[in-house]
Amino acid sequence: MAMTQRRRGDLAASTPLIALLRSSECTSITTLKVRKQRQAVCSARVPDSCFLASSVSGEFLMHPSGQRAQAACHSNRHHGPPAESPSARSAMIIRRSKSFAKILLAAALLLLAAPDARPQSKTPLADLLRSTHIHGLAVDRADGGRLLIATHHGLHALRLDTATVEPVSEWRDDFMGFTPHPTDAMKLYASGHPARGGNLGFISSMDGGRTWAVLSQGVGGPVDFHQMDVSKAEPSTIYGVHGGLQVSRDGGRSWRRVGPAPEDLIDIAASATNVERLYAATQQGILLSEDGGRNWRTAHPLRRPVSMIEVGADKSVYAFVVGGGLLRTEESSLSWQTLSRDFGDHYLLHLAVAPQDASRMYASTHRNELLTSSDGGRTWQHLGSQSSR
Repeated sequence: MAMTQRRRGDLAASTPLIALLRSSECTSITTLKVRKQRQAVCSARVPDSCFLASSVSGEFLMHPSGQRAQAACHSNRHHGPPAESPSARSAMIIRRSKSFAKILLAAALLLLAAPDARPQSKTPLADLLRSTHIHGLAVDRADGGRLLIATHHGLHALRLDTATVEPVSEWRDDFMGFTPHPTDAMKLYASGHPARGGNLGFISSMDGGRTWAVLSQGVGGPVDFHQMDVSKAEPSTIYGVHGGLQVSRDGGRSWRRVGPAPEDLIDIAASATNVERLYAATQQGILLSEDGGRNWRTAHPLRRPVSMIEVGADKSVYAFVVGGGLLRTEESSLSWQTLSRDFGDHYLLHLAVAPQDASRMYASTHRNELLTSSDGGRTWQHLGSQSSR
C-alpha cells in the first residue's frame, strides 16, 4: 500500500486553477460524472484531501476532511421542466454542452498536472548540497553509475559520470536511517520525518525509491530511526534505535524492544557474517555486541568519538574516529588499520562502499561535502573536483 503522508504545500481553501497546477500537488482524477438532474459534478481524489474542479468559477476547492466532496460544474440548479419551444430547448442543449466541455477541460488539466515519479531535469550536485543536507548514501545496485543520496528533502540520484542529480521521486520527506537491502536492488528502507512534521515510522520502497509505504509504526511509534541497519547475514533482520534498541525479524513488519541503546550512540552497523553481531559508534569509541545488542564491549582501544561505522559487502568494517581518521578491519580479526588521516578538521558522517568493488567508496562530511575514493579509502577527492585529500 502506498504511503499516504505526502507533502501538500500551503494551499488555501480556494485556489485558482493556474496556482494549483503550478504547485504540482494534485495526483490523479478518479471521478468524473454528470448528474441526470442537470448538474455536472467532477472531483479529483488525492490522499489527504479532495480538490474539486468548478468549470463555472475556474477554481479548485479543497475539502480538508479528506472525504469525497463535490462541486457543481453547472450553476443551473433548476429542476423543473424545460421550456417547450424549440429555441429554448436548443439554447438549453448548447448551455449544457458548453458546461460539459468545461468539465472535460478541467479533467484534462488535472491529469496533466498530476506529478509522477519520472525523473525531473538534472541539476549540478553543488546546487543540491547548497539546498539541503545528506542523511545517507548508497551505491545503486541496479545501476553502478548512480549514487543514491538520502537528504532532508527526499531521495536523490547522482549520476557519477556527469556529477548531476535528480530526484528519484516526488517524495520530499526527511529520510533518516536510510538503508538499502543488501541483495535486492529495488528494496530500500528509511525512517525520519514527513514534510508536514511528526515521525514517518518504518518505511520501505519496493521500486528503487520511486514510491514508499509505511510497513510499521515500530515500538512506541511512529518511530524515528536515526540509526538503522539491515543485517547482511540475514536481510529479514533489521535493527533500529528509537526509545532504545529495536529489532525486526520479519523485514520490518513487526518490531520488539531489545533493551537500552549504548550511551551516547552515534551510529550502528549490522554484521555481514553473524545476524546477532552489531557494531556501535559512540562518543566513547567503537563497541561490539555478539548477542543482538543486549550486551556490549569495547572493540577498539581508542576512547574517542566515532562519527560513523559501516559494514561492507566484503565483510570489512569501516569506522571514522575523530582525530584518528578512517579505519578498517576484517570482521574475522578485528585488527584495525588506518586507511587515511588526511581529513584535516573534517570528519565523515556517512560512507557507501560499492557492493561489487570495495575499492570504490563515497562519503559525506559534517560540512555537507561529498567525497569519493577509488583506492579503498586511502585517498579522497571532492566529487566533481580533481583536488585530492
